[in-house]
Amino acid sequence: MPAPATKPSVGAPRGLLLLLAAGAGLGAANLYYAQPLAAAMAASLHVPVAAIGSALTATQVGYALGMVLLVPLGDGRERRAVIVATIAAAVPSLLLVALANSVVTLVASSLVVGVASSVAQMIVPYAVDLAPPQDRGRVVGTVMAGLLAGILLSRTASGLIAALLGWRAVYVIAAVAMVVLGIVLRAALPERRPEQRIAYVTILRSLGRILAT
Repeated sequence: MPAPATKPSVGAPRGLLLLLAAGAGLGAANLYYAQPLAAAMAASLHVPVAAIGSALTATQVGYALGMVLLVPLGDGRERRAVIVATIAAAVPSLLLVALANSVVTLVASSLVVGVASSVAQMIVPYAVDLAPPQDRGRVVGTVMAGLLAGILLSRTASGLIAALLGWRAVYVIAAVAMVVLGIVLRAALPERRPEQRIAYVTILRSLGRILAT
């Protein structure tokens, strides 16, 4: 007796999954462009290299803030809109880094770059939400591979671009990449609305309960 046919799973198409992986990689890459550029930044701003360390730290602090304050929004808001809005916020912050003429400006704009880079961690649950349960491990693996590739390749890419065009060009190109990414994701991603709209304050309070338990 022939085995019953299995119903094909409905999940994210492969092209969409690869697009999400690329988006996670580009979002995470914004965190690390500056690391090989510290000496060039310091020379341009006429400060010691150690002073640029505060900007590198600000980027990571901003990322942590984004993880706490922005990423949970996807639990109570339409996920695609949150992702696209966060990408849009990355564009002016990257351009402000490119235009920075003092360490203070560099630190402030780097902080916002870090906050906006939390979009990488918004894309992961979005991708999981698209996939049926049996495919979620593969989906997470694919998107996380893109995220890690962005982290690893960002330093090499920024170093090469800076050698050819200067360190400020790195951030201009990154801003353009974010514009393109935002447009493409807005057009390609389906809406993913939560079952119920949850107040932002309630979402933040739930983080405290999760931490406590």
